[in-house]
Amino acid sequence: MPPVNVIQTHNIKVTVHLRWPVSEAGSPLDAETIERLTPYITRYAQTFGVMVYAVGGVQDHLHLLLDLPPTRALQEISDELRSTTQRFVRNVLGESRFTWSKEGLLFSGVSPSGIRRMTDYIKNQAERHAAGDLIPGMEGEEDEEESEEGADEDMPDWLRDVLDREDVK
Repeated sequence: MPPVNVIQTHNIKVTVHLRWPVSEAGSPLDAETIERLTPYITRYAQTFGVMVYAVGGVQDHLHLLLDLPPTRALQEISDELRSTTQRFVRNVLGESRFTWSKEGLLFSGVSPSGIRRMTDYIKNQAERHAAGDLIPGMEGEEDEEESEEGADEDMPDWLRDVLDREDVK
């Protein structure tokens, strides 16, 4: 019997934070809408293999934390979820003027060690906004000092070692 070539595959998990702004011309999100959107988005995303960790937001934007399946592009998933949730809010929840903005979308990767922190941040959006306890990079605003510190903190050791090498600089 000839030798069998074994190809070892590695599962790569990519977790992404999405922030979708609400169009200024449309109706804002209220707490009840966000509460009803949460299970809808989670279940709908499961139909095409997307794991949603958290959904949360305030009147002018919604945050999602999800894993990307290896067979789908981020933009494709975001577009599909945005269009179906817009229809849900309009047709089922009766907000006929509701529209997601095409501007100001935010996509950012989340390290495995940051999933719990991001999940807590997203689920507590209303409280954080009310208290002014926001993380600028997660809200679409850049705070250079904070984002640089957070990026370095979440960087894997192997990548930090490579970037610190003299021959790479």
